[in-house]
Amino acid sequence: MAHEPAPLAAEGPAKFTGHILIGSSVKADRTLHGVGGQFASSVPRVIAGMLIGDVPAGTDATITWSQETPDGERTLFTQQASLRAHGVLYATANGNGPVELGLYRVHISAAGDEHDALFVVVPAVLSPALPSTIAGQSGLMRTAPAGDSTGTVLTSGDVVVDDSPAPCSAQDSTDCTYWSSADDNGGETTVDTSPTTEPPPCPPPGTAHVSAVQEVWMAGAFVDLSTNSFSGRVDCPSGIVELSAAVNGADPASLRIAPNARWVGNTCDLPGASDLFGDTVTSTASVDGGSPRSTEIKLYEFGPVPNVVYATPPTGSRVKPGAKIAFYALAVVIGATHGIKSLVVTGPDGAEVARAGRDAPATACDESLSRFGVKAHVAYEVAQNPPPILEFLVSAETFDGSHAQFPVRYATKPTWSGTLKLTVDQDVPSSGHQHMEYGGDIAVAETGPNSLEGRMHGPWTQELDLLACPAETLTKGLVDVPLTGTINSLGMHLTLGQATATPPILTPCYGQQPGLMGNPLVFPQLATLLGQLDPQGDGRYTASVSVTEPGGGYPYTVNVDVKLHAGADVDPSSPAIDIGIAIP
Repeated sequence: MAHEPAPLAAEGPAKFTGHILIGSSVKADRTLHGVGGQFASSVPRVIAGMLIGDVPAGTDATITWSQETPDGERTLFTQQASLRAHGVLYATANGNGPVELGLYRVHISAAGDEHDALFVVVPAVLSPALPSTIAGQSGLMRTAPAGDSTGTVLTSGDVVVDDSPAPCSAQDSTDCTYWSSADDNGGETTVDTSPTTEPPPCPPPGTAHVSAVQEVWMAGAFVDLSTNSFSGRVDCPSGIVELSAAVNGADPASLRIAPNARWVGNTCDLPGASDLFGDTVTSTASVDGGSPRSTEIKLYEFGPVPNVVYATPPTGSRVKPGAKIAFYALAVVIGATHGIKSLVVTGPDGAEVARAGRDAPATACDESLSRFGVKAHVAYEVAQNPPPILEFLVSAETFDGSHAQFPVRYATKPTWSGTLKLTVDQDVPSSGHQHMEYGGDIAVAETGPNSLEGRMHGPWTQELDLLACPAETLTKGLVDVPLTGTINSLGMHLTLGQATATPPILTPCYGQQPGLMGNPLVFPQLATLLGQLDPQGDGRYTASVSVTEPGGGYPYTVNVDVKLHAGADVDPSSPAIDIGIAIP
């Protein structure tokens, strides 16, 4: 079905401006905090927020929260709101204890204007990793083993329409950033503050500056276009800014005319409607009909995110020969995407046990949710002579070439599992800061008297908040390494084997690929820490270190934290589930 662009002017008939954002709390400036598409099961609340356009007072909106379940989509609850023009709608769902894992949908409608958003609830050991180097917060996610799918349901919370002035409406507010005092060439402008009976005449406003960033947080592609104009004095008008935009060279259309212009919305609502990887969005701004300035961005995706839900027994459990294992593998992708080409699950022997995916790439502005998520069902019976650790590898690849892997592990011997987190931070004088993170999922089993074998697998990301090269992770890297070791009264002692490492792909900075801080396994603190994990009782072993190294004149700080715990046996007679979860 052809996509008809929505009206672009602020006074158009659309009841909402932009799209639904999903977050965890509301900031003082009426924006959402913790925006993302994935939330831990321990989240106390989930908030859906949406900007309201020009609506008649009293326009009614309905907010419907639903969940994909083994029996199909079910409605959890609905909420009502009375809208007010140019306000912000916040609808809250409360978590009462650990929330059920799975895929959720929020649907907001008002007088024929319909909007949807998706989010995923994952085990509490997972958390969104939302780098702040791109305005609007991107939706990068860090994954780890999924646990049991049981939990409480989300319940209805407060519904608020906030149309109070934002903090920056008061010029004496210390929380606000006002127009800079700069001339057309970016230089400082001197303002005469000496007493006078009449203020000097206002200087003409300068050229409008336009910026464009891609907001990626859920299915689809969205852009945040904003401008400012320099008046030279805070008591003088900044001029009327006109903002326009289009996709792939189409004739641009005016988005908004105001003293300061901003438009946030789906790129399918722009002339040349498209939301595919590689498409170019051009935005232009001018002030008082003066010389225009333009900027371009290319749309991108953040790569597929694989995970598992409805696992029986819970992943990481110890199983015996004859036990039945079942789970659903999911892969979701965010940003401008052609869709998920394949979702493949391989079993402990490397053979394929499940496969799903699209037959062909998605077309522009395809709004079907199947474009952004696929699922595959796994049913497996443990053999009579299984290896110490059963590993299923969930691999996802998009048509754009991004790929990701996610291990799902069970043990047949006494086992310990847990996580390793390594972060490296380095300040670069006069330039900024760089940050690297590796989240290792560890599983080791006792293969002989005091003898251990296992693996560590996890994502590798990097962020560069540098003036010379700002960049963040587009597609996570992966590091997989075998582990061997021993266990005795002094603790657990693990040794790294030969690793397989795929570096992350970063956003280009000024037309070039930025440098990487290096494979996380090269930092000696990691190997040292794994070599001596101290017993804490109850089958738990931990170690941590924080150290700053000179770094050849550029000091960097390394933090490593490891936590392992003993697994539990599972009755092999417990039935494996066989469910029909639907992704529309």
